Amino acid sequence: MTSPAMRVGAAIIGAAAFFSCVVGLECGLPGAIPPAQRTLITVDGINVPFGIAVLDWSSARLLSHIADILISEVLGINTTFTDFYDSSMVASFAVAGCTKPAAVGG
Repeated sequence: MTSPAMRVGAAIIGAAAFFSCVVGLECGLPGAIPPAQRTLITVDGINVPFGIAVLDWSSARLLSHIADILISEVLGINTTFTDFYDSSMVASFAVAGCTKPAAVGG
């Protein structure tokens, strides 16, 4: 269990990191791969960014952004948010390549 002081400290650190990114200062993980050095993935012979489907609730949106940071800054792969979904099943069909995921999983 964390103390109130630790929670306040974490909130201050998080707010400072967020503010520095918003105003355009250098941000990211230590040792992050710079955007100019990130690569694309190849799907069926076509180079594309790694797509991240975003589910439409707070914790899922947070995890999508964490995945984006880790994939791009740690693995060095360009990413893009593909679409927003309100159902895990529909998102699963979309990630699997279904062209009309809502019709199948909705």
